[in-house]
Amino acid sequence: MDKLQLKISYNKAIKAWRSGRMDKKIGFIGTGNMATAIIKGLIKTWFATADQIISSRRNQDLLNQVKSETAIQVTTDNKEVA
Repeated sequence: MDKLQLKISYNKAIKAWRSGRMDKKIGFIGTGNMATAIIKGLIKTWFATADQIISSRRNQDLLNQVKSETAIQVTTDNKEVA
Protein backbone atom coordinates (compact mmCIF):
# COMPACT_ATOMS: atom_id res chain seq x y z
CA MET A 1 0.00 0.00 0.00
CA ASP A 2 1.54 3.30 -1.04
CA LYS A 3 1.32 6.57 0.91
CA LEU A 4 -1.64 7.88 -1.08
CA GLN A 5 -3.69 4.72 -0.51
CA LEU A 6 -2.78 4.78 3.18
CA LYS A 7 -3.87 8.41 3.48
CA ILE A 8 -7.18 7.65 1.73
CA SER A 9 -7.83 4.70 4.07
CA TYR A 10 -6.98 6.84 7.09
CA ASN A 11 -9.30 9.63 5.91
CA LYS A 12 -12.15 7.14 5.40
CA ALA A 13 -11.65 5.79 8.92
CA ILE A 14 -11.68 9.30 10.38
CA LYS A 15 -14.86 10.19 8.45
CA ALA A 16 -16.56 7.02 9.70
CA TRP A 17 -15.49 7.78 13.27
CA ARG A 18 -16.74 11.38 13.09
CA SER A 19 -20.04 10.41 11.49
CA GLY A 20 -20.93 8.29 14.49
CA ARG A 21 -20.67 4.93 12.79
CA MET A 22 -17.92 3.99 15.24
CA ASP A 23 -19.30 3.93 18.75
CA LYS A 24 -16.32 2.39 20.50
CA LYS A 25 -14.69 3.68 23.67
CA ILE A 26 -10.97 4.04 24.23
CA GLY A 27 -9.60 3.18 27.66
CA PHE A 28 -6.27 3.85 29.33
CA ILE A 29 -5.15 1.96 32.41
CA GLY A 30 -2.53 4.15 33.98
CA THR A 31 -2.80 7.81 33.14
CA GLY A 32 0.80 8.96 33.12
CA ASN A 33 2.54 11.41 30.84
CA MET A 34 2.37 9.11 27.79
CA ALA A 35 -1.35 8.33 28.14
CA THR A 36 -2.16 11.99 28.77
CA ALA A 37 -0.28 13.02 25.62
CA ILE A 38 -2.08 10.36 23.56
CA ILE A 39 -5.47 11.41 24.98
CA LYS A 40 -4.84 15.05 24.14
CA GLY A 41 -3.73 14.07 20.63
CA LEU A 42 -6.83 11.96 20.04
CA ILE A 43 -9.07 14.83 21.08
CA LYS A 44 -7.09 17.51 19.23
CA THR A 45 -7.20 15.58 15.95
CA TRP A 46 -10.89 14.75 16.38
CA PHE A 47 -10.11 11.04 16.25
CA ALA A 48 -12.15 10.67 19.43
CA THR A 49 -14.29 12.89 21.57
CA ALA A 50 -13.78 13.29 25.30
CA ASP A 51 -16.91 11.26 26.05
CA GLN A 52 -15.42 8.30 24.14
CA ILE A 53 -12.33 8.13 26.38
CA ILE A 54 -12.02 6.72 29.90
CA SER A 55 -8.85 6.54 31.93
CA SER A 56 -7.76 5.19 35.30
CA ARG A 57 -5.05 5.99 37.79
CA ARG A 58 -4.55 5.41 41.52
CA ASN A 59 -3.83 9.06 42.32
CA GLN A 60 -7.15 10.91 42.35
CA ASP A 61 -5.52 14.37 42.36
CA LEU A 62 -3.64 13.70 39.13
CA LEU A 63 -6.78 12.18 37.60
CA ASN A 64 -8.71 15.33 38.41
CA GLN A 65 -6.01 17.39 36.73
CA VAL A 66 -6.26 15.32 33.53
CA LYS A 67 -10.06 15.51 33.67
CA SER A 68 -9.97 19.30 33.98
CA GLU A 69 -7.59 19.54 31.00
CA THR A 70 -9.44 17.09 28.70
CA ALA A 71 -13.00 16.53 30.05
CA ILE A 72 -12.61 12.74 29.76
CA GLN A 73 -14.18 10.26 32.16
CA VAL A 74 -11.75 9.20 34.89
CA THR A 75 -11.75 6.52 37.59
CA THR A 76 -9.46 4.94 40.15
CA ASP A 77 -10.87 1.47 39.32
CA ASN A 78 -9.06 -0.31 36.49
CA LYS A 79 -12.02 -2.71 36.10
CA GLU A 80 -14.20 0.17 34.90
CA VAL A 81 -11.77 0.75 32.04
CA ALA A 82 -11.25 -2.89 31.06
